[in-house]
Amino acid sequence: MSMSIYSGNSFLKIVWLHFITWLEKISYGLYLTHMIALNIIIAIFTKEAEFILLKNLLTIVLTILTCYVSYFTIEKCFLSLKNKVSDERDNTSF
Repeated sequence: MSMSIYSGNSFLKIVWLHFITWLEKISYGLYLTHMIALNIIIAIFTKEAEFILLKNLLTIVLTILTCYVSYFTIEKCFLSLKNKVSDERDNTSF
């Protein structure tokens, strides 16, 4: 007998898949900004071993927030510009 992580609730499946799809969109931003977020959290908290779980959670949250802002202010604009340029290039092909 296998157990499902979703307990048969398709709403949780949809939410989880939507979240994973969204993370895929910002994955490059996650790669670029995770060390910035980590260094900010280390600067705020001392390097002591206290609050390690809090530090990790705050780093993840700060990284995702930074990527969210970066994606919609910078990356999405350049992606739309790339699509416009490639469409124009396709239209002018001989």
